[in-house]
Amino acid sequence: MDAEGIPANIIQHRSSTQFLTEKWLRNSVHLSTALPTRYFYARHHTHQPDSLTQLHPRAGNCLFRADQGKPRYQCAASQGPHQRSYSRCQGPLSSLQGSATFEEFVVEISTNPKLAYSTASTVENAKRIVGIFKSLSHADPKRVCVKIPSTWEGLQACRILEAEAIATLATTMFCMEQAALAAAAGCTYIAPYVNELRVHFEQGYVDGSKGFEFCRQAQAYYARHACRTQVLAASLTSVDEVMQLAGVQHITIAPKLLGELSARRASSWGAPLGAYFAQRPLDNWCETTDCQTILGDESSWRLAFTRSGFGASEGKMIQAINYFSDFQDKIEDLVSASAKLAT
Repeated sequence: MDAEGIPANIIQHRSSTQFLTEKWLRNSVHLSTALPTRYFYARHHTHQPDSLTQLHPRAGNCLFRADQGKPRYQCAASQGPHQRSYSRCQGPLSSLQGSATFEEFVVEISTNPKLAYSTASTVENAKRIVGIFKSLSHADPKRVCVKIPSTWEGLQACRILEAEAIATLATTMFCMEQAALAAAAGCTYIAPYVNELRVHFEQGYVDGSKGFEFCRQAQAYYARHACRTQVLAASLTSVDEVMQLAGVQHITIAPKLLGELSARRASSWGAPLGAYFAQRPLDNWCETTDCQTILGDESSWRLAFTRSGFGASEGKMIQAINYFSDFQDKIEDLVSASAKLAT
């Protein structure tokens, strides 16, 4: 299971009814080649944690189904074999259709991870995604936030997109070199991973170098330098990890952990709630790093990133991009197979 998503704020606002919904591709889910991405998330202000909607399978006519009954969400290809394919992709969520309009959602959606090392291609892909959502609704485009891998090229793409009022989230992030460059690029959010992605795919694997200190360090850095970028902690595996992050600006919680969290009283947490983030980071990154040099020079940044954690940070990012690229390949195969069946 992927461990990213959109800000839930449930640590700072425990009475919130905002739920993170997340769904990995299964055999019953089809995505259009018009939107080449692995998955998407939606936050919805209801008590329905599975109110995730689907996308129509036809290339060029991708459909975000937030309200089944509204004509503007209908697709020209909703008849014939495409309608049958669409009905199959509804799956167990069909009973929730019509529960909300698109305007009530905040959506985060990833660019094609195989474009992670191309600024121009990532920008083009992101604009294509946002254009699709704009064609579906007159809602504020800021309700769509594009997730982009935190490579040098990806973060330069974020800089371009943010300058054009497209919200971005820098993902696959493991170190301050990435976090500082994301802030310089003007990203709306970063998603620092507490655990490397491997923990969600390899049973029994434990990340021996969790990113709690990185989350705290990034948030302190942003506050110190008055950055607009906000921290959205991600890749969590337990309620204890969630509780330790109390005080972070935003946090992503998978449905399983959200259920466990709702069943646990805050008073049962052994340490004072928020104590970890109330403390200063152990290290002031800028005091030991020539920030201006590495942020303004590509080769300097690449070397600093490569040396971060003696290569561990870059290795974790490369691993994450590989996982996501594998899923991208699978979805492209799935779409191709679906298109053949529909013709």
